[in-house]
Amino acid sequence: MNSSFLGEVLILVLLVINSCRIFFLKYGKIDALTVLAPVCVILSVLQIIAWNADFFSILIFAVSAAAFFINFRALLRFASGLYVDHYSIAFKTGAALILFVSAVSLGILLYFRPVIVQPSDYKAVQSKVRLVGSFVGGFHTASAFESADGIVTVCAPVPEQPSAGSGAELPCVLIIPDKRADTNFYLPYMYMLSKCGFTVYSGDFSARDVKWFHSAADVCFFRRFFSVCAYLKNPHQYEAEKEFYTFNISKEIDAMVNFIRRNASENQKIFIVYDWMADTAVSDYAKLHPDVADGFLNLCDFEEYVTPGFGFVRQLEPFTAFRLGFGKSNDLKEIQLVADRTLSLLPQKKNSQAEEQSNDAE
Repeated sequence: MNSSFLGEVLILVLLVINSCRIFFLKYGKIDALTVLAPVCVILSVLQIIAWNADFFSILIFAVSAAAFFINFRALLRFASGLYVDHYSIAFKTGAALILFVSAVSLGILLYFRPVIVQPSDYKAVQSKVRLVGSFVGGFHTASAFESADGIVTVCAPVPEQPSAGSGAELPCVLIIPDKRADTNFYLPYMYMLSKCGFTVYSGDFSARDVKWFHSAADVCFFRRFFSVCAYLKNPHQYEAEKEFYTFNISKEIDAMVNFIRRNASENQKIFIVYDWMADTAVSDYAKLHPDVADGFLNLCDFEEYVTPGFGFVRQLEPFTAFRLGFGKSNDLKEIQLVADRTLSLLPQKKNSQAEEQSNDAE
């Protein structure tokens, strides 16, 4: 499952249990449930590291941190093996507040739950390659203990899955995400393309030689969150800075093309699909490297793609979609329509269809 949803639900449930103990734990007992507070803090940090920050992950971290400080004295007493003699009014008030916020957050999270999509649902295989390096010096595969400067996600059809044509003839598909999204917000779309025989690549880079905010917001765990916040704060100013992002995205396109050629084939044809922010960068790349790509496709050209710049956020992060005014959706038909339109434009797919039509005419 490519979502932080289950982890966030788990943490909120643990916070509810931790706070509810004031109602059922009898005096004269050891307060072992107090250890849930630091456990929630640790889990919330791991959630952000694993899935990057969003509204709920930051809220859950803040609530977990508050629960930790409220339970600090109880933790010391538990570590000393002391029994509960009484709960102070201040502690009960704090626990009740944590309980209320956690319960409300859990209800909102369940209402805005994402659509669960697995690669196996589309007979696809997903893998991730951790990279270390820079855009100037190049990237190579990171070792187990190296901090990654980029992560490439590869979605491919299962070996026995029939494709639209020979694997050697098919171009691979390269997705260039907008920075208000990341690869996770295009995964169902990538699975649908892989189901038809195409290998799909997408990369998320955080190398130090390319900055977006020139501040702590450049940390890879928080970049998307601050990009969405910047857009929500002033959409017109954010869109006016589109040209500023061109240089950075051009570097990412070069890095991804080099990765594909190094891992697939030096002459591998690539069909580049991009989102709103990458428009100018892809246009410039097409002029400089006319023989690299088999074609280019801007997702924003499809009327079926109703969340330009944010990936398929209506299905995968409904609360953010709600805040952006897009509304939530539990239906994958919207993504399937975009995938179908894309497949009709892919060079090999189009050629195969033309051959079939020619055979039918004969």
